[in-house]
Amino acid sequence: MTHKISSDGAAVVAPEFHWLPIDEHTPRGKSVLLINKASGVLQKGQYTQGETFFTHWAPNPTFKKDSK
Repeated sequence: MTHKISSDGAAVVAPEFHWLPIDEHTPRGKSVLLINKASGVLQKGQYTQGETFFTHWAPNPTFKKDSK
């Protein structure tokens, strides 16, 4: 299974997919998903050096080759 309903029933989650902490290896100036863990604010955007609001990031999802 690639996803399931969260324990509180409020969201669909992917148990094997995790947010990555922002660190020195976080891509700068590239399109990624950004989130602030404490506030739950999510945004698609570009992480820039010195950004302090977002705490974690994730790569953008892709489509399977056989998907239409």
